[in-house]
Amino acid sequence: MRPNHRADSPRSTGVCGSCHSLGHMNTLDVVPLDPAESEFSGFRLLVDGLPISETPGCVFGELSYWEFDEELRSVGTEANPQDCYRIVGVCDCGYSGCAATLARVTKRDGKVQLTEFSGLQKDEVARELTFTEDNYEQVMQRMRALAARYRTHDKSQEE
Repeated sequence: MRPNHRADSPRSTGVCGSCHSLGHMNTLDVVPLDPAESEFSGFRLLVDGLPISETPGCVFGELSYWEFDEELRSVGTEANPQDCYRIVGVCDCGYSGCAATLARVTKRDGKVQLTEFSGLQKDEVARELTFTEDNYEQVMQRMRALAARYRTHDKSQEE
């Protein structure tokens, strides 16, 4: 984002049209949920430093670790891993079966795009988010490591 450029104005979609048309790439990140603030163990997806739930069209931006596989969990029986709908957030109970926000995740030409937000969503027009494939894969790797830690912790609590 350009210096002194405000993409967070009330009418903004988070990135200006000229930045996007020039090939602006968003930055994806993940942080663990704070146990004091969440009902479940998991992650919060961030886009350009802000929770993805602040993205127009997206309601939920937190994922429980059990709703995460090796990547954002795909939905549908004909899932093509390069172009499918994936869960990007779940209800504050932690289960996608209760309510979830989905996005179409398309991997092509070294880019990963999140488009067509669906499921539980805001009435705003969702925007397209574009990340480098390296950025996306680094975040998935960090989520896999966090999920493994949560699973190990939960398993030790059961014993």
